[in-house]
Amino acid sequence: MMTSANVDALPEYEKSQIKRALELGTVMTVFSFRKSTPERRTVQVIMETRQVAWSKTADKIEGFVDIMEIKEIRPGRNSKDFERAKAVRQREDCCFTIFYGSQFVLSTLSLAADSKEDAAKWLSGLTILHREVLNASTPTIIESWLRKQIYSVDQTRRNSISLRELKAILPMINFKVSSAKFLKDKFVEIGAHREELSFEQFHLFYKKLMFEQQKTILDEFKKDSFTFVLG
Repeated sequence: MMTSANVDALPEYEKSQIKRALELGTVMTVFSFRKSTPERRTVQVIMETRQVAWSKTADKIEGFVDIMEIKEIRPGRNSKDFERAKAVRQREDCCFTIFYGSQFVLSTLSLAADSKEDAAKWLSGLTILHREVLNASTPTIIESWLRKQIYSVDQTRRNSISLRELKAILPMINFKVSSAKFLKDKFVEIGAHREELSFEQFHLFYKKLMFEQQKTILDEFKKDSFTFVLG
């Protein structure tokens, strides 16, 4: 179950304002069962990848949660993370915990905002975004996934990917490169003038790879079918 915050009655412009606030980020206290001392971090939503991220400095993300993997957002101090730091007093209405993951035992991200207004904004905003992710179209899901791949090799989010970084990503989509020349030829084919792709070029590159993979599978299927008929 997601949070019971009533977001259905909110007008669209207010939903947009809430999402914008989450994108800009909020300084909050992060609690962890593994650490006795909570830490102050900037928590924000990366809209391109639909992830909740937290960081100490602007140029390096320490961790993130895929909004798609969120199973529950529980208001209040209702997780073991808060028990470890009993000496740190936090108002109940400023705290909430994100339960996420794909395993039986879920992971947690327990947070305390500086005001109940900020906490309420995050509870509502995450509910809105979770619903949007679940209802996203296939092209939107693919674009989000591609951006995640870029950010996984470069957390500065410079919106581009080098040839070397691309080689590290390709195994994730089960694509085996026949040679370095193959990649360089593809770079030229999509108009990349250096050994680096913008996100738009990376998106085009991915579509071309998927087309070629599907064509190869289809050709092999036709060949197998033809052999079966002859046999």
